[in-house]
Amino acid sequence: MTGSARVAPPGGRDRRPRTVGVGFDTLQLSVAAPPTAAGHALRVAAEHLAFCPDNVRQGSGSLAAYAEEIRGRQSWSFWWD
Repeated sequence: MTGSARVAPPGGRDRRPRTVGVGFDTLQLSVAAPPTAAGHALRVAAEHLAFCPDNVRQGSGSLAAYAEEIRGRQSWSFWWD
């Protein structure tokens, strides 16, 4: 393989997520500065929902609950069925 690939996960550059694991249907990120304010976490949760609906629909069950889960959390996991 030549060249390089860059993953641009949801949430923008201000949190500087780093890819720490990639599987066939999974992605794990390390987040240096996760959202801590409720409103910010809700906006990021909406981005995660667009990127990976399974996190909310098969996980937390609601956008608000998922937003609370990611508040302050320095690792994010995504999976697709």
